[in-house]
Amino acid sequence: MLKTGHPILERLELHWYESRKTGWCLTTKLPIRNAEGRVMGLVGISHDLRAPGDSDAIPARLASALEALEAHPEDPHSPRSLARQAGLPSVRFARMIKRIFRISPNQLIMQTRLTAAAQLLRETERSIADIAHATGFYDHSAMTRAFRSATGMTPTQFREAGG
Repeated sequence: MLKTGHPILERLELHWYESRKTGWCLTTKLPIRNAEGRVMGLVGISHDLRAPGDSDAIPARLASALEALEAHPEDPHSPRSLARQAGLPSVRFARMIKRIFRISPNQLIMQTRLTAAAQLLRETERSIADIAHATGFYDHSAMTRAFRSATGMTPTQFREAGG
């Protein structure tokens, strides 16, 4: 974001709590510009998606389905299959995802796959095609289109910029 100046608005991100348990937040990052309009810094806000004082805001079976999505983004996940894993009717699952994460189940699946792809781009030298396959995209072109739409950069540009 410092390079492009494009704000990041309510991006779903995985983060770690002190207990080494994972959690979700919505992150917004905005550029701070000098008088010439050049980006000089950023300000960020992350909204923890747990209810205040409630470590169990996400029901255990739903959390288990989301952990499976995160652990295996390459699997053919769909809102319906995740709802089944969570033991919820599809409509209730969709409402719960929208209430908790403020995005649709399809957006959640895409965000999770893109997050996994970004991590592999940063941490490995694997090919774009291999990363696409490992994160559940049909092929490298499908991942590139989704990645560019979400970040404003191709996977190669993201990797070259240091992620």
